[in-house]
Amino acid sequence: MDGLTVSSLKFLSTISHDIYYCTAQYVSQPNASVYNHCLDEVFGTYKCSGVEITEVHCDNEFHKVMDNHSIKQDPPIHMNYTAAKAHVPHAKRNNCTIQEIVWATYHGLPYTHLAHILVKYLVTETARKFIFFQTNMVSPNTSACG
Repeated sequence: MDGLTVSSLKFLSTISHDIYYCTAQYVSQPNASVYNHCLDEVFGTYKCSGVEITEVHCDNEFHKVMDNHSIKQDPPIHMNYTAAKAHVPHAKRNNCTIQEIVWATYHGLPYTHLAHILVKYLVTETARKFIFFQTNMVSPNTSACG
């Protein structure tokens, strides 16, 4: 999982390693309670699908939020944090791909400006529908975009 910014709006993006299911949750304020709510929704989606989350890879910036959240899960989730100033390549490439699809969709629309509510839905729906396309375009060995 990683943070994602589109048009100054912040999102929490996730992608699973095995099934490449992608999510993007809007983060209204970057604080622990909002992140916990977003994580509850994401984990609930996986749980309803019968997928058990056993390990989460994320940047070190999520250390405070994820330590408390991972312990509450049954069974507890093993957390794998990156080193300082490092990123999870799989998550970073996922963010770049989401941003590219959103950018291409935006420029295909006949508008010069989108309201924030439309940007929120554009990002979340892009992430949800990402699985509709070929999943091998997101590879953990692909270098992150600049």
